[in-house]
Amino acid sequence: FSSLSHVRYFKDAKEADFAEVGYSLEDDKEEPESKVLVRRESKWIDDKPLEGGKPEIMVEKVKEFHLEFYNAQKKEWQKAWDSTQVDVANRLPRAVKIQLKVQDPNMEEPYFFSTIVDLRILEPINF
Repeated sequence: FSSLSHVRYFKDAKEADFAEVGYSLEDDKEEPESKVLVRRESKWIDDKPLEGGKPEIMVEKVKEFHLEFYNAQKKEWQKAWDSTQVDVANRLPRAVKIQLKVQDPNMEEPYFFSTIVDLRILEPINF
């Protein structure tokens, strides 16, 4: 997805405030039985949102990672969202539920985190 969260670190850098951002769950290279949550950011927005950019590990020892998307028209949570499909064409979900279960090596039970992100822009902005 695209975001206005890019931070320029150098005064005269030829970069904008927007960036292409993606999150993925990947195998931990150091612990093959474990997963890591990775955030990838590219300062260039293009038609290949799953490629390029700089990856950064956000969370280690991830046991579970789930996303759900709130469809305001149907008033229900959905397991997937594809803005190219007819029923939600060119729209974003009203909210995204993020759930994460992480294992602390010093604890028997994993930690469970859950939040809901309310999206303010639901349809494309056409200039």
